[in-house]
Amino acid sequence: MGPRDGPELPGLDGVPAIRAGAGRTDQQAAQGQEYLENRRDQYPTVAANNYIADVDWDTGFTVGLELLLDGVDAQTGS
Repeated sequence: MGPRDGPELPGLDGVPAIRAGAGRTDQQAAQGQEYLENRRDQYPTVAANNYIADVDWDTGFTVGLELLLDGVDAQTGS
């Protein structure tokens, strides 16, 4: 069993929880969060921030990119 192998989350048909996307139910999201909570030592940041429940990935990407670009701009003085 490799580092990426592990038990599958029920109802996700083998798709990693982080890629399950908008098609997941609330019950599946709760199961995924429980899975992460039980492995908090392996996934501390993901478990602590409940990223699995975040379905607005486009806004998260846009905000993150803006923060990154603002930081680059501040460092370079552009």
